[in-house]
Amino acid sequence: MGLVVSAWVARYLGPDNFGSLSYAIALIGLFSTISNLGLNSIVVRDLIEKPKIKNLTLGSAFFMQMLGGMLAVLCCIYAVMYIQPYNKLMQIMVILLGTTLIFKSTDVIKYWFESRLESRYVVWVENGVFILSSAIKVLMIWKGVALIGFIWLMFFESLIVAIGFLSLYSIKVREIHLWRVSLQKCKFLFKECWPLIISGLTISLYMRIDQLMLGQMLGASSVGLYSSALRISEVWYFVPMIIVSSAFPQIIKAREKSQELYKTQIQSLYNILTLLSIIIAVLFTFFSDLVIEILYGAAYAGSASILRIHVWTGIFVSLGVASGSWYQLEGLNKVIFYRTLGGALINVVANYFLIPICGGKGAALATLGSQIFAAYLFDASNIRTVEAFKMKTKALLLFNSFAK
Repeated sequence: MGLVVSAWVARYLGPDNFGSLSYAIALIGLFSTISNLGLNSIVVRDLIEKPKIKNLTLGSAFFMQMLGGMLAVLCCIYAVMYIQPYNKLMQIMVILLGTTLIFKSTDVIKYWFESRLESRYVVWVENGVFILSSAIKVLMIWKGVALIGFIWLMFFESLIVAIGFLSLYSIKVREIHLWRVSLQKCKFLFKECWPLIISGLTISLYMRIDQLMLGQMLGASSVGLYSSALRISEVWYFVPMIIVSSAFPQIIKAREKSQELYKTQIQSLYNILTLLSIIIAVLFTFFSDLVIEILYGAAYAGSASILRIHVWTGIFVSLGVASGSWYQLEGLNKVIFYRTLGGALINVVANYFLIPICGGKGAALATLGSQIFAAYLFDASNIRTVEAFKMKTKALLLFNSFAK
């Protein structure tokens, strides 16, 4: 549904306006890690292992993410003023959408329900708001609303989700008034998460830099074509994230029982994610022209060749999501930084050389190469992560054995 509505909006706005919108979203995404501080897995872990101090954990995490959101908004404003000093519409879009990062502080409620394997409740809230927002977008297209109208809708969508989370927790748990902020707990959480903040920034860099560099080097229309391919390629990324979020509480418990069971469950997770992502990549590779024509129309025909390349990135995104949680569980947060920094540097350099030659296809190749390095090859270079490299290799070979 999200893909169809997004494609409809893209058709309506055209490559130029859709490219401008995508550029603004990419710029904000660059600083989104500052707002959540990489606390997700850390807070979930603490809620599972230390349930008696859950109100202290939730209150401190909420306070930290609120401050992080405010800092992220300031970074967004400074960035857009610096790189787009004469584009007033872009500045307004970034300020409005950037403010939604403050609302993300309520994501700590998601962490609580994840720790209890009850994510369905927050999904109901998110999907309910999303369905309402999608219906309004269709109405706005029918009424011929300008681009800025869609920006305001996205702003209120994030606000309503935040209110929904707070209401959900108040109804289901009724302990929000017991949340407490502790300076000592904040220091502990920050000590745990600061490598993840830097790592998250580098992840955001190599996940978003392609669109920003395309916009700066080739203009908004190129971003529009590239972003339309990205929307299709990335539309299913929530699946590995949900699978990993749902599986890891059980993997944590397995780790406490035996190392053999622990490794078996992680290997199974890699196998499932790899098989799923390769099947999706193959399907979109063969039907990319048809998919682009149906969803976006002739104006976006150039997106098909980009999609055929970028869709293979999903394999390594899935492996990266799973191994990222494993890194955190094993206390290898600093290693996450090194692998993502390497991926980011490869992506920036590759984009610099490939975009002038190949345009959007060059950006897709740069992203694929950086993901292969960061999510797979890097593990072979470190004695503490070589086991993950072997497990990922087994998962990739497992698909080959199925293919035969």
